[in-house]
Amino acid sequence: MRAVVFRGAVALLAGALLGACDDPFDSYYPPVIASDTVALAVPSDSSSLPSALDLTAPSGNLGGGRYPERLADATLGWDFALRRHNGGLALLPAGMLGLGSRSAISAPLGGRTFDGLERVPGGVTFINDAPMPLSTGAVHVARSRLLPGQFSSCQQYSKLQVLATDAAAGTARLVVATNANCDDQRLVPED
Repeated sequence: MRAVVFRGAVALLAGALLGACDDPFDSYYPPVIASDTVALAVPSDSSSLPSALDLTAPSGNLGGGRYPERLADATLGWDFALRRHNGGLALLPAGMLGLGSRSAISAPLGGRTFDGLERVPGGVTFINDAPMPLSTGAVHVARSRLLPGQFSSCQQYSKLQVLATDAAAGTARLVVATNANCDDQRLVPED
């Protein structure tokens, strides 16, 4: 009986503490934001650019570009592959290529700027089963594949903006900012 009462008291206390704040990360850990500009190209013999994007920021360093067509990067060490799609370029979530990844990206966030986007908007839909066409200036939010965390697996959240695309050359440039904290949807550093 004591064990049941104790567990109930712990559950009530935990619920009160978690319910007291909007975001459990806000009061414990500041966001660790890693930013970089990444150039990608569709796989070809004429390009030396990476063809896939790694959104993760272990230890506060953005993963950046990867070469999944090369043996060293053939593992699930990336989240999106750049491919040609309907006459343009698109990011394909790794799960679309049969890799069992949970990485996903939003549609362009109309009316949002990269710098003004402080956290993943509530109600945003993440797409992991269709190509995401890229258009210059578009701002997206994305989540990474599952990563091993301290106590369980987690994901990292990012914002990205398409700086340039060249469908003829098969290249794209993106600016990416990722919160290195597990499951933390804040996308800017604290003041």
